[in-house]
Amino acid sequence: MYLTGKANEPVANGGPTLPLTATERESEMLRGAAAAEGARRTASGLVFQSTEDGRGERPLRNSTVTVHYHGTLSDGTVFDSSVERGEPATFPLDGVIPGWSEGLQLMREGGAKDGLFGAIFMPKIIHLPRQARDT
Repeated sequence: MYLTGKANEPVANGGPTLPLTATERESEMLRGAAAAEGARRTASGLVFQSTEDGRGERPLRNSTVTVHYHGTLSDGTVFDSSVERGEPATFPLDGVIPGWSEGLQLMREGGAKDGLFGAIFMPKIIHLPRQARDT
């Protein structure tokens, strides 16, 4: 028996659906995030959603920031979380993956202290260090 059709669409014989590939899941996640009210998509493909703007300065590319975050994959799996560790992370923006640096520069200091401040959705390509993307 051969299965035909696109992922997550029923096949012609009414059998099971094919699971989404990681790339398809990523595309759906980015499309959904970009469609949310107030979302902004940047030239790199990053999508930023702000739930509560701070009133302070925006960090610069060479700034060091202290943040709380949940790092999740497109399927919702948490791969890293300063919140779960109970301590915010401090790092220089020019020392992290490009999408993380770009997204944090869209936020302002301050904002929500007890909840979600903003969300950054990034395509796989901007997870890579700059040197790997430039080759």
